[in-house]
Amino acid sequence: MTKNFLYSAPTGGGKTLVADLLAIRNLERNGRIIYLIPYIALIKQKARDLKKIFNDSNKVVVELYFGSKDTLNNDYDLAVCTIEQGTKIIQSILKKKSKNNRFYTIIIDEFHTFFTPERGLLLENMLIKTQPDVTNLSCQIIGMSATFPNLNEVAKWLNAATYQCSYRPIPLLEFITAKIFSEIANLNCVKERKQMLGDLFCNGVAFHHSGMTNDERILIVDLYADKTIKCLFCTTGLAAGMNLPAHRVFINGINLGKSQMNLLDYKQISGRAGRVGYSDFGEIFVLVSTSNDFERATKLLTDTEYNLELSSSYSQVNERNAFDRRA
Repeated sequence: MTKNFLYSAPTGGGKTLVADLLAIRNLERNGRIIYLIPYIALIKQKARDLKKIFNDSNKVVVELYFGSKDTLNNDYDLAVCTIEQGTKIIQSILKKKSKNNRFYTIIIDEFHTFFTPERGLLLENMLIKTQPDVTNLSCQIIGMSATFPNLNEVAKWLNAATYQCSYRPIPLLEFITAKIFSEIANLNCVKERKQMLGDLFCNGVAFHHSGMTNDERILIVDLYADKTIKCLFCTTGLAAGMNLPAHRVFINGINLGKSQMNLLDYKQISGRAGRVGYSDFGEIFVLVSTSNDFERATKLLTDTEYNLELSSSYSQVNERNAFDRRA
């Protein structure tokens, strides 16, 4: 069995290239790829990129998420999907009585999702099912993230090799300053929103959030990617690994909803600033309005410890595996 591999490097450090090369190697050996990505916007972007890569081959790329047009069947070679859909794929493979002779490479992008309360437990349970002590599934786990808390602990649990790099190809300049932007109106009316977008487009400006239609969001991302849109106001959804680099990023306050932004959140958002081939350096501005927020922002920018814990301990997992073997 090929050894599992966990890869941590700043934005622009080549994580995607490494994962794609490992995927191609397995596909050339008639293997299958399950590419887990936590956000639908990222799935769409990654699926488009992979379809271009394999355009001249007979490899079948499917994208799977709630409401997607593609469906899972035995003809796929590479499935780009949410953690929920990936879990279903693993379960369907394990339920088959006949032995599966194909080798699976399971790539987990944005692995820091493992440390979130919403999807962390789901991802952990899926990974448990891929362990040699639990299943006969032949697979290799590839986990990658720019922010990788508890790397050594997770590597020990997964019996994985690790590579960690702190070098950022493009320098990042960080600033804390007073708020200078007013809130953009929350336009739920499609007609009003399209009118406002049309007016903003003329000046190279747009906004992006989950309340917009899928077609609107795809259009805005494409226009930003080809530099028609120069300034984009958006929620943190576009900060999670989207290949939409910016020279300058503004964070409007240090709260995400009702909770305070932590170091992992900040590193993910700041990763959008500066990218090889786009600019010589990146800039990020944290906008605050009170002295208390300034102090918290200062701590955020100078902190180096993630202080996160695994959702269940390594010893508990080992105890469960040992019990299964005795049974």
